[in-house]
Amino acid sequence: MNYLRACILAFGGYYFGYEVGIMNPMATPLGKFVYKLEGSALDSFLSNVNSFFTLGALVAVGLAGPLSNTIGRVRWLIILEVIAVGFGYVYTIENTTALYVARAVSGVIAGSNGALGLVTISEMFPSVIAGFSGLFLYIVLTSFILITSLLRPILKNDDEKLADNWRLIMLIPSFVGAVRLTLLLLLFKFGAYESPGYLFANLRGESKAVKLRKKLSEWFSNVYLQNCVDAKTDKAIEDFREAQQKDEPTFVALFTSTYRYRFAICCFLNIMQQMSGINFLIFFSTKIFDKISGNGSLMTLVIAISNIAGGVVGSFTVGKLGRKFNLVYGPFVQAVSFGILSLGKVGKNLL
Repeated sequence: MNYLRACILAFGGYYFGYEVGIMNPMATPLGKFVYKLEGSALDSFLSNVNSFFTLGALVAVGLAGPLSNTIGRVRWLIILEVIAVGFGYVYTIENTTALYVARAVSGVIAGSNGALGLVTISEMFPSVIAGFSGLFLYIVLTSFILITSLLRPILKNDDEKLADNWRLIMLIPSFVGAVRLTLLLLLFKFGAYESPGYLFANLRGESKAVKLRKKLSEWFSNVYLQNCVDAKTDKAIEDFREAQQKDEPTFVALFTSTYRYRFAICCFLNIMQQMSGINFLIFFSTKIFDKISGNGSLMTLVIAISNIAGGVVGSFTVGKLGRKFNLVYGPFVQAVSFGILSLGKVGKNLL
């Protein structure tokens, strides 16, 4: 049951995977055949459908923490799933403004699910379950990218067929979300089960100590053997009180000598990950490879399969060789791969 609960939390990656990949096959059919755009208007549309999504994901970075602390980790994930199911309808409105709004909201949902899901899992479950769930989230995410890449081959690379089925295609996350929402409500008792991190943040003071212990015991009884629940509850409260006695680092502290180097390294790694262009490939691989080699649908499928394989291989190497191995050799392999891609483009031009 613990693994099931953790996997349902991690399954939120489905939304990120589907929404980040869906406009790769669908943007052109939607623009040309549904919204009747052409020329510069079509080019702007192709850019906007992804720009609004990334803007929403950026907003999620600022919203996820404060709202999860106020509302609750699990309850906020449940609310996000309700919005995800309901906003499927907005995608079916034949209007570009409605689509841009839907993409922005989808970005907020996807960004919050990806980040908050892992935090919630790590707070609620032992490390062995949390580690497995992190891998499961990535596999779910990449699997739904793969699903979006299969749409063109299934419909024989026919843009008109994709346009004819656009409402059904855009509603797929709503159908999946309805199932996940039902399971979240049942497995977490409609949000009654909350993460220890949220409980500690909101049940402070002597007057709330009894309620805190009761809530913690209720959750831990679902995760640990009954004879271990009291000991786990005591240990969690003791760790929390020790942490309270220490000064919590503020945002400004990130720039002090204690944290400056580590903060700079984290920023550098994330910036370079984006500058590598991998997300650009996920958004536009069909169009890019159609221009390079005329096989955009096939290469998009290859990239999607490689994403899933990379998650499995990456998790294995982290376990066997440590995180530093991936951080050093991963970018090296990526650089070689992008170099080969560039050589392929140059070679085609020479021929």
